[in-house]
Amino acid sequence: MPLLQDPPERVRLLRWQRDDRGTLQPRSLRPLALPAEGWGLTDLLASEQELLGLWRRFTAPDQWQARLVLYPAEAMAAGPSSDPAGRPVTPLVSWNLLQLGLPADNWEVVLATPPMPDGRPSVLLATDDNFNPRQRSLVARLVPRQIAGCRSTGQRSFKSEP
Repeated sequence: MPLLQDPPERVRLLRWQRDDRGTLQPRSLRPLALPAEGWGLTDLLASEQELLGLWRRFTAPDQWQARLVLYPAEAMAAGPSSDPAGRPVTPLVSWNLLQLGLPADNWEVVLATPPMPDGRPSVLLATDDNFNPRQRSLVARLVPRQIAGCRSTGQRSFKSEP
C-alpha cells in the first residue's frame, strides 16, 4: 500500500543488496504505478525479466476486487533516490482475477511454485480471513494457458529473494 505521505497512484520500492564487503545496502527503485481509486499493492514477486504484482481493493460493505499485474524489467532499475515524484513504472498487462473465476475475497499473497511438467511457470495466490467469520482463507494455483500458434520465448521462473 502507498505510504500516507505518497500520492495514492504510486508505491515506492526499496531493494537491499550486498556490497563488496557483504553488507546489505538500500537501493531505491523507481516507483510502481497504481490506479488512484483505492487500489493497493499487497504482494510483489520478482523474476529475472519482470515483477508480478498483486493489487487489491475493498469497497465497503463487502466488495473485493483483485488484479494480477506484470511490471516490466525497468521496474527493477535504480531510481533517483532524490526524486520520489519520478515517473512511476506502469504495468505491461493486468488480469482481473474475478473474471478469471476466482472468488471475490481478500487476495493478498503471490508465491512462486514449481513449474508445470511442460515448463510453464505457475504461481500460488492466497487470501487471509483476518479472523472474520464472513471471510475465508483460500489458495489458488495459476498457470498460463499455452495458446495454439504461440511459441514460448523462454521459461520464466519467479522466485522470492531473501
